[in-house]
Amino acid sequence: MLRAYRTEIDPSFEQRQTINQTIGTCRWIYNKFIETNQNFHKTGQSYMNGFAFSKWMNNVYLPNNPNKHWIKQSASKAVKQSIMNAHRAYQTFFKNKKGYPKFKKKSGIGSYYLIGTIHVQRHRIRLPKLGWIQLKEKGYIPTNNIKSATVIREFDRYYVSVLIDCEPSPLFKPKQTEGIGIDLGLKEAVFTPSGVKIRSFKTNQTIVRLDKSLKRQQRKLSRKKKGSHNWYKQLLKVQRLYR
Repeated sequence: MLRAYRTEIDPSFEQRQTINQTIGTCRWIYNKFIETNQNFHKTGQSYMNGFAFSKWMNNVYLPNNPNKHWIKQSASKAVKQSIMNAHRAYQTFFKNKKGYPKFKKKSGIGSYYLIGTIHVQRHRIRLPKLGWIQLKEKGYIPTNNIKSATVIREFDRYYVSVLIDCEPSPLFKPKQTEGIGIDLGLKEAVFTPSGVKIRSFKTNQTIVRLDKSLKRQQRKLSRKKKGSHNWYKQLLKVQRLYR
């Protein structure tokens, strides 16, 4: 049974640069696949699948474009997976006759896939091209039977999702417990049949303060030009407040 374990990581400055560069490379490769097949279609040539595109990229395009050497600096498995993602997007389009693949835009969110030499210890994980990275949640990810990993960036925070081949857990019947009622619109947020009450979360001063601050920062974001540097900085503030 395969199970994914996702947790936040704390990469160094150099590791963050490598992650950002790899995400950018994968986005560029994905868009290049779409652009190439669009040009083929316009000139009456047949569709180039993912395997043919990978060979063309390595044997024709890169040797004739030495200024694209930065592509080779990223993890090869991540680049190949990006090609196959674009290939599958086309296959879905051919099958369903709708949902033509779209170019990926630059954003604060991105990810890439890795297989190969991946090791996990209690407090850190070793990934290709990155080396050892500190885990913020220690002892959560199993250390054996690792199949793959996905590195994820969500604005200014980074995560890793590790796929583990686990033994299927035996089925069990949960013990019957008393019911719990929740209603955020009343004075008490949680009420149990035994009489235990928890006051509404709306009265928590920390949450009230954060909610006001979030609304204020959202209004500031709405006044920024979307896609600009100031808009992106303001978006990071809104994301931090959400968390």
